[in-house]
Amino acid sequence: MTMLRTLAVPTLSLACFGCPTEEKTVYAPTQVMLSVDTNPTLRSELTALRFSLALREGDTWVSNEADVTLPRDVLKRWPVDIPVLPRRREDEYKQFEVVVDALAGERVLAQTRRITRFLPGELGELELSIEACPEATASAVCAEEGCRGLACKVCASSGQCVEVEETKPKQVTRIDEIGEDRSDAGIQPGRNPDAGKDATVPPPDPTSDACRGKGASDVVCDGAVLTVCGADGATAGSETCMSARQCELGRAKQKCAPCLPGTYRCTGAVLELCGADGQSFGAKTTCTSAALCNAEAGACTTEACLPNSKICAGDTLRVCSPDQKGFVDEKACGPGLCDAVAKECDVCQPSTKSCDGKSVKTCNAQGQGFTTQPCPAATPACIGSGVCAQCATAAECPAPANACMEATCDAAGKCGTKPKAMRSPCSGGFCDGTGQCIGCFADPDCVPDKPFCSQGTCVRCRGNADCDTRNFQICDKGQCVLGPGCGNGRVDPGEDCEVFVARAPGQQRWDQGNCDAKTCKRKLYQNCFADSTICGNTGLCAGNMNYCLPPTLPCGDTAWNGCPSAPGFGVTCGDGVRNPDLKGICHLVCAKDADCPSDMYCMTDRGVCWGLPRSMPD
Repeated sequence: MTMLRTLAVPTLSLACFGCPTEEKTVYAPTQVMLSVDTNPTLRSELTALRFSLALREGDTWVSNEADVTLPRDVLKRWPVDIPVLPRRREDEYKQFEVVVDALAGERVLAQTRRITRFLPGELGELELSIEACPEATASAVCAEEGCRGLACKVCASSGQCVEVEETKPKQVTRIDEIGEDRSDAGIQPGRNPDAGKDATVPPPDPTSDACRGKGASDVVCDGAVLTVCGADGATAGSETCMSARQCELGRAKQKCAPCLPGTYRCTGAVLELCGADGQSFGAKTTCTSAALCNAEAGACTTEACLPNSKICAGDTLRVCSPDQKGFVDEKACGPGLCDAVAKECDVCQPSTKSCDGKSVKTCNAQGQGFTTQPCPAATPACIGSGVCAQCATAAECPAPANACMEATCDAAGKCGTKPKAMRSPCSGGFCDGTGQCIGCFADPDCVPDKPFCSQGTCVRCRGNADCDTRNFQICDKGQCVLGPGCGNGRVDPGEDCEVFVARAPGQQRWDQGNCDAKTCKRKLYQNCFADSTICGNTGLCAGNMNYCLPPTLPCGDTAWNGCPSAPGFGVTCGDGVRNPDLKGICHLVCAKDADCPSDMYCMTDRGVCWGLPRSMPD
């Protein structure tokens, strides 16, 4: 497919892709396809078609810088299809006018013109028929050269000159919805034709200040821009009306009012007046001829206007000149404040609301003054188009107790919270971006005595290798602590003694030959039932108790100071009273098995730890 011509205007593009083609083929995500036709006579006489565009910016029509002219030799199929597409996203909601001239050399044989608008995000089709009007005196064209907007006239199929009306295009099926190949398209869906082939058009922002605090289906007017709100402050749709008053009148139907109350138009000889709701024209009177129907004067007259009559020309209030040859400027009104019904300048748009600090300001029905009402304590902020809400900014919301959360004010003016940005400071270190305060993100965030970052906390160690293993340290929950081992200075499970544990004054220490420094097993009081030789030279295997005793005098002898201690167990010197056979012998005392070493049991009737198997008789 070959692009024959592209028309660049300040805000619109008009592109003809391979015109004409055997079938309609469109590519832009939002565009209107002009389907232009005429009668066989004109087709045979014309030498070219000329297309021109103008975009409505407020009350002004901005024309394109250059027209597009298609010679007759490319017009091989009728109707001729010409796509019109917006250059900017915001232009999707504006009116534009298209004028098509049938040319014979430099002479205009006939003309058609239409005011329309895009269907945002959709493809539309607008049918145009080029007609020549016999009643047009200078030529077969009804409008003066350079005329733009609703003030112009166009030739109808009846052959009469009638006023131009806005026509909405009909929606047609998207190419991408039927799976057609778009690989060779001059302008592809989702692409801006004036920003280069790799420039992607960003999606429209779904939120709008106009819809702040509004609910679904609410309608807001910002000057001439009519916005229909969705849920949660989103924008469901928007369009630019011909005037701010027509926006206000269109609220109920969620679309611009097609006409301004108090204005006239002529349909042939019928003088029609726009109704009070701005939704339609109604016949006021029928003039004796179409020539006498004067929409500007609002009467059947050949005079340009009636004495003292006033009209609005954009934002200017105009009055009929004394000689009735036309209107002259009387007063410049504020933007959108020329009241065509009351024939005066308003100070505000009737019934509209706005914010004045923390109060709602409402324009009265005549548009000549305001009433002000403070917002209540429960919703003290005024937002958007005069809506009382909890807040206008996050600063008006209470600060969360969580230092890693911050207050928010949403599009509906409701206070809420959200997590602070990652690494925001908090009392424990940093916010993690999810509302939690953590000590660290990485090792560099930590201090020398706790140099490692583990799961958001600075710790002394992440493994045993980070601790002093030579002194029995291990890593436990990020801290270096004393671990098990013979020689660590602590009697651990499975050990009988520890060689470096000091005892109370007057008691012997296990490190005085009574504890094996390699195994931390006791030497004295060691069970020798199975092997009496294990006592060696360090002690004797006491036959009646079966554990090792030192080879010394009986403990009752004055040459011996007492029994060697056994830390963790009770030791006594038998006095022969309860156990006559143990008189003068050091032995371990008990009340239950837990009072004895694990390889002995307690003879509860005698209160003595015994080294014999429990199954043997006493």
